[in-house]
Amino acid sequence: MLIGYRLVVVEHLDADLVSLHLVISMTVAALLTVVAVATTRTSGRMKNKTWTYLLRTGAAVALSVLLLGSFVHNIYIPGWPIMNAGAFPSLSNKYVTLHYFHRVVAAGGLVLLGWLAVRARRDLRPRFEQWLVWVSLGMYLLAIGLGAAHVFTKVMWSGLVSAHLGVASVVWVAMVAATASASGLGASSTPD
Repeated sequence: MLIGYRLVVVEHLDADLVSLHLVISMTVAALLTVVAVATTRTSGRMKNKTWTYLLRTGAAVALSVLLLGSFVHNIYIPGWPIMNAGAFPSLSNKYVTLHYFHRVVAAGGLVLLGWLAVRARRDLRPRFEQWLVWVSLGMYLLAIGLGAAHVFTKVMWSGLVSAHLGVASVVWVAMVAATASASGLGASSTPD
């Protein structure tokens, strides 16, 4: 994994390869998360197809934000949260377009996660699921702050990129875990 990191990050490979590397890494993280949830003894599971679908959508949005960000991770576009070119910049440049959609999808993700957090508590979802959704929301807010700092420092510090990606990855993993939990993948709490 470190060799992959060195080749992709340190050698400044094309955005396509960086994104491919990210997808593979996030897939491995998701699979390990699902296995961890599936082998955990829990009680009080409340299966709900609509809730599971909403969590799956939240996870998909989190992954979409990660992928869009991976294409533009080291390209400076001034202005935050709106680009200096305005609320609707010219989308003639592919990097401006990707940055714009990264920010739009991130804003939508914030609204979705906020709504899921409130709904988890309102619908009395199991504590584990509530905790995962609230962790996702908190980490998402932190990722937004790190993204803003990344813009304000004009993309000059790779430590911010790493922190931004790391925190966003926690959001993805927590949403995958919440989805797996809501799907009823955990081991039964009663002896066989």
